[in-house]
Amino acid sequence: MKIYVVCAALTLGLIAGCRMDDAPRIGTTISELPPAVQNTVRNVAPNGKITDIDKEIRSGRTIYEISFAEPGINPKIHVAADGTIVK
Repeated sequence: MKIYVVCAALTLGLIAGCRMDDAPRIGTTISELPPAVQNTVRNVAPNGKITDIDKEIRSGRTIYEISFAEPGINPKIHVAADGTIVK
């Protein structure tokens, strides 16, 4: 009987530990960006809703591509790790 209780407790612990949020996590979130990039994004599009963040390496330089929900109001931007906007 004890073995069943132990197995059930371990199973519940594994399920709780492996639980994911309601939505799958894909890509990078703004909180994971370097502070300089976060500041640039907030300055360029303070009210923009970010839909996607991609991290790329171009010529040895880390570039973050940020897409917004309203591309007509807030077009996609490319920001280097130091916070500069890349054309």
